Amino acid sequence: MKNVLMMFRKALLIGLTIILTGCVTTECPTMPAKPTKPTLESIQQTSEGGMILSKDDAQKLGIYILELERGYNI
Repeated sequence: MKNVLMMFRKALLIGLTIILTGCVTTECPTMPAKPTKPTLESIQQTSEGGMILSKDDAQKLGIYILELERGYNI
């Protein structure tokens, strides 16, 4: 009975060592590259506090926001 218990402990120790070694050597996921902030060319502010963008600038800004939401955490 003691031999079985000693073999079990030895196997458990070896298994835990393998698991912990694997956890240490695996690479952590890296942050994705930060998306390039668009340069907006035509911005007009309204008297109500809003702004008016050209269609191209609105598309650039929309794409930038979607890229941020897809996984880049500030």
